[in-house]
Amino acid sequence: MNGDPELPEAIGVRHSRFRPELIWAIPIAAVLIGGWLALRAIRARGPIITISFRDAAGLTAGKTKIKYREVEIGEVRDIRVSVDRATVTVTAEMVRGAAPWMMDDTRFWVVRARIAAAEVSGLETVLTGAYIGLDVGSSKRPRRHFVGMEEVPVVTGGTPGRAFVALSERAIGAGTPIYFHHLQVGQVTTSDLDAGGRRVLVGLFVRAPFDRYVTTETRFWTAGGLRASVDTSGIKVEIESLMTLILGGISFEPGPGAEDAPAAASGHRFALFSSRDDAMKAADMNVEDYTLVFRDSVRGLAVGAPVEFRGLAFGEVTRIGLDYDPVTFEVATPVTVRIYPGRLRARLRHGSVGDPREPSETRLKRMVDHGLRAQLRSGSILTGQRFVALDFFPGAPRVRLDPVQRPHEIPTLPSDEDDLEASLANVARKVKRLPLEEVGPLIGEARHVLATADSALGSVDAAVGQFAPTAPRSADLDEALQQLARAARSVRALADSLERHPESLIRGRP
Repeated sequence: MNGDPELPEAIGVRHSRFRPELIWAIPIAAVLIGGWLALRAIRARGPIITISFRDAAGLTAGKTKIKYREVEIGEVRDIRVSVDRATVTVTAEMVRGAAPWMMDDTRFWVVRARIAAAEVSGLETVLTGAYIGLDVGSSKRPRRHFVGMEEVPVVTGGTPGRAFVALSERAIGAGTPIYFHHLQVGQVTTSDLDAGGRRVLVGLFVRAPFDRYVTTETRFWTAGGLRASVDTSGIKVEIESLMTLILGGISFEPGPGAEDAPAAASGHRFALFSSRDDAMKAADMNVEDYTLVFRDSVRGLAVGAPVEFRGLAFGEVTRIGLDYDPVTFEVATPVTVRIYPGRLRARLRHGSVGDPREPSETRLKRMVDHGLRAQLRSGSILTGQRFVALDFFPGAPRVRLDPVQRPHEIPTLPSDEDDLEASLANVARKVKRLPLEEVGPLIGEARHVLATADSALGSVDAAVGQFAPTAPRSADLDEALQQLARAARSVRALADSLERHPESLIRGRP
């Protein structure tokens, strides 16, 4: 036992309880990596927005994308019905780079397959499904809750050009083309009522560089492929193009005096005329209203009918009324006309209609004293349209004007056409009073007599034909005529003898 070697004595070393172990490095590394990934995901995550639509047709949570210029910038995460059940609310997550685009005037809409007369778009959605389009606005105020558009906008913010507004009497569909010298240069964007609800504000967008041709004196008018009108000047037919024949459109050209006109700013308002002729009329600065009172029928006269002076149009009818006197039972038709003296002044050789400083009532009195009268005349036999003609009638009875009446009244004369119509009506009444029932049998008897006379004439003609020069009885006729001539000579000689010796009738020949 004593020979066994001595074993070394173990010395215990005391370790710190806080000394890390290598095994803990793995979970720590996992936590760090997870945190880094979470932080990266949070930093890469864009804003969460909500969009309200009328319905969610074609939209699917987790699948429908949001695109800007065909680049995916977001995805629909949730679709829910709103609390009032009037709309659906789409919750979407955008990429981080899209955060600066979520401004107050940013627009969203659903892109689906769309086939219209003016365009065909969104056909790719038939295979890939609908997606939400986006148009970035120019506002600097951020926003996270939006109301989606029900229609695809015609023009997006990235299209160069300028937008204008046209005042129209009726709405015009979005996408309607705009033409300049038959070249399509823009489109109609919107149509909405003004604040008073009386006119329609039509949004116009003209692409660059054609927008530079739009000045403050530019005239816009509705252009149809085929436009026909019948008025006092006859029948007019205007043809624009085959495209406008199908789709319609709006055309514009520089108006009168547009050579030095400045360029129109964005949002400038223009009047939308119904035709090019109306658009190109020079503006009438001097306007005077008058009243014409007609006692006869005004059938065929309509608001807008021209007022002419010896064939020159320088006014129009603005109102047609009806007055009734319950005491005398007289009915009159007051017609209000608007006169543009400048149109007549421009055609006069001396360039003026009296002294412009002369009061209108004084000038009217002098003209009425010289025989100025208004008369209804027919402008078209085909349509029966009538117009107001002003002229001087020196033989017209003198009238006294009421200086207090407003608008001033121009005396009228009965229409010559009414006298003609009255004469024709009188003739018609006389013809109607004729005893046509008794005349009928007489006409039948007259026809029978004429038929008998015709038959007799035929017999005479046949008899005469037997004694024609080549007929067999022609020689007999000649001999008979000779004998008749000899007998006539004998009778004539006997008459002469009796005239000389009348006593021979008693005594005989001497």
